[in-house]
Amino acid sequence: MDCSICSAMPYILRPPRNTICGACYEGARTIITLTNKLENEKSTSDKPTTNNPASKGFANALKWVKEMKEMEEELNEKIIYLSGFAAAFRDHIHTDIQVKPGNNQPSIPAHRALLVR
Repeated sequence: MDCSICSAMPYILRPPRNTICGACYEGARTIITLTNKLENEKSTSDKPTTNNPASKGFANALKWVKEMKEMEEELNEKIIYLSGFAAAFRDHIHTDIQVKPGNNQPSIPAHRALLVR
């Protein structure tokens, strides 16, 4: 059967359209189950929900995947930004001052930010 999700060329699909294979169906069910589980954990009230799990569909799953992707991108940007600081401190790049030891040793390059109380 031609799958409208994982088929290499979905535009060649023949009727009946919008059919999916078993693997995609199981994947969609797993995503919906995971989304429902996370939403149930988030809910703090004991009020019964009126939403039918069958009516949620792919919209919530896609929204959740998009949010997770955005969170991953933000965390990657933070890691890249902070790794630049680590490299600068490790390699003594852009040192602000030279700290002169009291025992006539050579001066030590340092960052002002590290010496602030």
